[in-house]
Amino acid sequence: MKHKFTAEVKKIFIVASSFVFLYGNAQNHTIDQDEKNDVNKNNPEPRISFCGNEEYEKYLEEKYNYKPSVKKFEEWLAPKVLNTKLKLKSARYKDEVKIIPVIVHVVAPEHEKIGEGGNLSDERINSQIEVLNQDFRRMPGSRGFNTNPIGVDTGIEFRLAKIDPNGNPTNGINRIPLVGKYLNKQQIEETIKPQTQWDPEKYMNIWVIYIIPQYVSAPIGYSSFPHASGLDGLEDLKGIEFIANRDGVVINPEAFGSSDTVEGNYRERLDKGRTLTHETGHFLGLRHIWGDNESCELDEKDSHNDYCLDTPAASHANWECDQIVDSCPLAPGNDMTENYMDYSYDACTNTFTEDQKARMLTVLANSPRRASLLTSKVWLDVNDTEVKDTSGDILIYPNPAKDKFEVVISQENETVKTYEIFTGLGQLIKKEEVNASTRFTVNTSSFSPGLYFIKLSTNKKTKKIKFIIVK
Repeated sequence: MKHKFTAEVKKIFIVASSFVFLYGNAQNHTIDQDEKNDVNKNNPEPRISFCGNEEYEKYLEEKYNYKPSVKKFEEWLAPKVLNTKLKLKSARYKDEVKIIPVIVHVVAPEHEKIGEGGNLSDERINSQIEVLNQDFRRMPGSRGFNTNPIGVDTGIEFRLAKIDPNGNPTNGINRIPLVGKYLNKQQIEETIKPQTQWDPEKYMNIWVIYIIPQYVSAPIGYSSFPHASGLDGLEDLKGIEFIANRDGVVINPEAFGSSDTVEGNYRERLDKGRTLTHETGHFLGLRHIWGDNESCELDEKDSHNDYCLDTPAASHANWECDQIVDSCPLAPGNDMTENYMDYSYDACTNTFTEDQKARMLTVLANSPRRASLLTSKVWLDVNDTEVKDTSGDILIYPNPAKDKFEVVISQENETVKTYEIFTGLGQLIKKEEVNASTRFTVNTSSFSPGLYFIKLSTNKKTKKIKFIIVK
């Protein structure tokens, strides 16, 4: 499958802007009584659809007569999830880190300078990727940490791309100028995505766009859902191309980034970056914890809800975490309002479960355009070659480490002159001269848990090794 990439922003700008005249009509969309009845009665702000995935599926069905079979997908996935759960009992598999490369497409009015309005600053975009990693890694000291007995570190991390589709350096941010401000789903799906997407087999595409209503209300975000091998329900190549060219996540800029670290214009109570965590859950195969239905029935597969037995049954979405809710009193457990896949506001969501982890890892191992992301190395520097931690002429031990680790140089006549340590997001946090020819110790007692890289400069070469800090 070939994927086009255009480095000429002007060309993309012209194509995208040609559709903006539609905004006048779309902006005046009104909600009839039937639509009002469809809005969950528990929603404190009925004009806001926090997640637009249900609307997105409805759009695909109406526009393209495309309706994937949930039953077939779950039948395909279920035995693979069981196999993943068996693997997770192995310490090696359990501690393995999966890295997903990300490209953020910022679609903003042409007159907005970087840092204004929807043309979010680099710092704000980096803060969002940091939150994504804190949440998926259950990182201590961050909002993504929890003391829930079934809360887990998923082992999944995200890196802004450093190599674009032409092989040139990038910061992982693609800015697309636009006439006007808002786009509806048709404009996003028919124009923006196909014209600006980077190869979805190598990049997780995220579009930051102001969205106007298609049905009930303007969603804060939505995501494409993964599919079974063979793309069940899409028999022809045209169907396959259709899904691939639209694969990715769409987020409103007011819900992108974290007000904890970067000031700016945020949607109230959606200012901690959790919208992307939620939509990335969908991107990796998670469903809403209430299963998008009012049923409280359960069986061995949790078939009426989210297919994760360790998330208690729920009959509706929740928006608050400061009260106990049990929407299915005949099924065990209160609603898990703190779960990222509920609708609870950003400040109180902090949990993925064991079953959700197994489900996401299974999708990453088996689903088209998800499994290939793990083999993509576009998150590395252009001139870097990935080096395994446990082999080669320079080793680090132990890895994972706590307060310190040893760097061992096994090649004769090779001396490490200096080393630099970077966070997983590429921020330089330590640099020292060592002039060591056999071994030396690196103190990591002040490091927070997470993924890091050490860049070693010797008299012969430069080498980068990834390592993990645990506490």
